[in-house]
Amino acid sequence: MANLARVRSSVGAGVRTATIDAAMDPKSDSKLKYVIMFGAPVIAGVALYWYMSRRKAVSVKKTVTSSPRDNQKTDIRTDNQRKVDDQINSKDPNENALGYKNKGNMFFQNKKYEEAVTCYTEAIKVCPTNETAMLSTFYQNRAATYENLQMYDNVIEDCNKALELNKRYSKAYFRRAKVWDRRGELLKCLEDATFCTIIEKFLHQPALQLANKMLKLLGTQQAKEIYNTRKPTPPSSPFIRNFLRSFVEDPVIIDLNAKRNNLPQENDQGPPSGYNLALQDLIAEDWNAVDPHCTEEIEKNQNKEKIDKALILRAGFSIITGKVAEALADINILLSRKNVDIKVRVNGLIKKATAELHCERLEDSLTTFQEAIELDPNNADIYLHKGQVLMLMDVVDETINNFSTAVSLRPDFVSPNVQLAYTEFRAGVRFANAELQNRGKKRFEECLKKFPNDSEVMFMYSQLMMGLGEYDLAEKYLNEIVKLDPKDSTGFVHLGILALQARHDVAGAVDLMQKAIEIDSKCQLAYETLGSLYMQTGRSLESIALLERGIALAQTEAEIAHLIGLKTTAEIQMKASEILGSDLPLFPISSSMN
Repeated sequence: MANLARVRSSVGAGVRTATIDAAMDPKSDSKLKYVIMFGAPVIAGVALYWYMSRRKAVSVKKTVTSSPRDNQKTDIRTDNQRKVDDQINSKDPNENALGYKNKGNMFFQNKKYEEAVTCYTEAIKVCPTNETAMLSTFYQNRAATYENLQMYDNVIEDCNKALELNKRYSKAYFRRAKVWDRRGELLKCLEDATFCTIIEKFLHQPALQLANKMLKLLGTQQAKEIYNTRKPTPPSSPFIRNFLRSFVEDPVIIDLNAKRNNLPQENDQGPPSGYNLALQDLIAEDWNAVDPHCTEEIEKNQNKEKIDKALILRAGFSIITGKVAEALADINILLSRKNVDIKVRVNGLIKKATAELHCERLEDSLTTFQEAIELDPNNADIYLHKGQVLMLMDVVDETINNFSTAVSLRPDFVSPNVQLAYTEFRAGVRFANAELQNRGKKRFEECLKKFPNDSEVMFMYSQLMMGLGEYDLAEKYLNEIVKLDPKDSTGFVHLGILALQARHDVAGAVDLMQKAIEIDSKCQLAYETLGSLYMQTGRSLESIALLERGIALAQTEAEIAHLIGLKTTAEIQMKASEILGSDLPLFPISSSMN
């Protein structure tokens, strides 16, 4: 939850004709399709008007003569039938095959699907084997007919044959994808729908929607399995630092700051306890040692106050390493204990609400925040973290109100100050509210003066400037961040994103993102962003390797699912290049990598 805005900001036709072939195509914009859709009601209305008029004029005559227009339609049908018959009787095998295909189209139009299948089958039989384009169309048309007959094995078989003859036949890919969807074959459906979108240069909306649906289902399915079986690891150091600084009223953070400043602490006589060792681990950024030392304090069971603090510290680290069940277990133990310090109990409730958010239990999370407010209404930490949940829920007014409350309670608390400024400015832009936008900008300027060397303020301001196209100013503040802390890997990632967005400098972006990985091998953002960039530039193998490392570091099922989606897309893109050729459009990932 810490610095949520910072974490979240980084992180996503064939030729048209008026033939039956076009009408069979769900994407088709043919006139024939509009006649089929809208013609009948109009004709019915005209017929009624004509009948009533005739009834008034001629009450005795009962025989209605055909109109010239009806005769014209009959003539057109007769002409078309004559042409088809001529083609079928032709000695030219190509014309012969086209005749059977066109006759099949007529049956298809009239929903006589079994007769249509017979005609398409005859077309396939008589068509010369070297006419691959014609044959692929006949197979695809027969597949469309089988689809209407719900003979799905036949649909797949005919689509396979159409694609053997024409590997870039987008209609066949999409038709087969729909059958895979019916059968729950997620990956096969995704591959076919994606091939269709690539061939159609990402303009085939139904295929795009189907591909997105499959990506989401596959990602969710695989993420759950990975999340439940992997060994959790702490995230990158910048992430943990941001998490810790999102609490100013947490007794653990108060003890940590006292230890940093060498201030005397109560009950510190004798050898250091497990809790005190955990505080030293936080100072040394020895993140892997925090949990074991908290466990040592809890199991020793000698000092109640330190046990309570060890429980909330261990719970916090469990949350950020993805062990949400363990975090909730520690918090529930804490909340069941008697005579717990009010600040410790409230911090436990904040972390409980955060864990509930990770479980996508938003209403439970808000209820838990309300319980914390009732216990300690003047605790600024509650309003910061509640505001971040409301931000995720896109409840803008309440987000601003909660950040404002946190600022009023603790004017020296950096996170709510800068997040309030950012939220006000972005909301002002989004809702065309100049007053709110100006207020956010003014608040940002105050933050820069009030917290001149704070990386969070500079980072959020740089993001704002990038959004406004003020790239020089954004770059200035990002450079200040990495100057203040050369180990801040996320700063280098965002400098890489800026290089892409401002200058389209792919090589420069790659260098900066690789530097971020060299600095911090656990920088998930770097793996995700560089992996996405490699996918966009056709370096699929490298993209897949980076995204796999990102998946191993992701902390939530949602993050894992997102990264699995990117990795699967890269795998399919690589397969598409092998099958369809290298001259394919690449996935249109935004240069901002948002």
